[in-house]
Amino acid sequence: MNKKSTLLGLVTMLGIAAQSQIIQPTLPPGKIAVFKCGTSDTNYPMVTSRVAPTYVQVFDTVTNNQSSSNALSVAMSTNASVPGSVWINHHAGSEGGGLSRSVDRQFLCLEGYVGNILSPTAAKPSTDPTVNRGIVTLDAFTNAISVLTTPTGWFGIPLGSAPGTQDNPTGIASTDGTNFYGTGNFAAIGVGSGELDGTLYYNAANDNLQEVQQFIQAAGQARIIGGTLYVAATSGVYDFIDPFSGAPVPLPWDPNVANPYFNFSFTNL
Repeated sequence: MNKKSTLLGLVTMLGIAAQSQIIQPTLPPGKIAVFKCGTSDTNYPMVTSRVAPTYVQVFDTVTNNQSSSNALSVAMSTNASVPGSVWINHHAGSEGGGLSRSVDRQFLCLEGYVGNILSPTAAKPSTDPTVNRGIVTLDAFTNAISVLTTPTGWFGIPLGSAPGTQDNPTGIASTDGTNFYGTGNFAAIGVGSGELDGTLYYNAANDNLQEVQQFIQAAGQARIIGGTLYVAATSGVYDFIDPFSGAPVPLPWDPNVANPYFNFSFTNL
């Protein structure tokens, strides 16, 4: 065998070996991902505990009456030392957390309370100004990344708020795991409780955190459909417009779209 034939044989063998070593994703495509909260033990009983650990559970779309015990389950971290920490408020109408898939299908995006989970006997985190809120991503290989951790910026208690003021993260949407939109449920107490934060934008690449709109305070979800951001509230589903021209603003603050819009928006009522 000449050197050329030997080289070609080695290349072929290496190609076959590389194909055999392709790592299959832990979270397979074509399934349904669910943001599950709580545990099966008595450590965080829903009757009394104000907080709960979270899981991402993945269900088959073709199996009827599938038991959660048979679903693929990924436990999310509940302490600041492990990336991807995210947990929820057990006794909030919104539960203080959200899950969606990025538009580019690369990540599951989660939001909620982050860092060290509170004690099962602690007061609810939605009124605690020391508890961080934030964003986490989870890829198909279950690699979790803590994207944002902040006590005030992402639906936290604004500085200067009166005791008892609540703020809960409720929904999240992302184009690519870098640009994020979130909704929250803000309940101010007293005059001068701080600025409202209805819909927020965050760019993980440059740490750019912006307010999109502050008119709808009880929005429960954010979704990007057909390249346009929508937020859902009890009063309806809304997109966004330029308050000066009235022109639609599909993705406010996103620098990666044609004709990017870097300013405050109005909800298109």
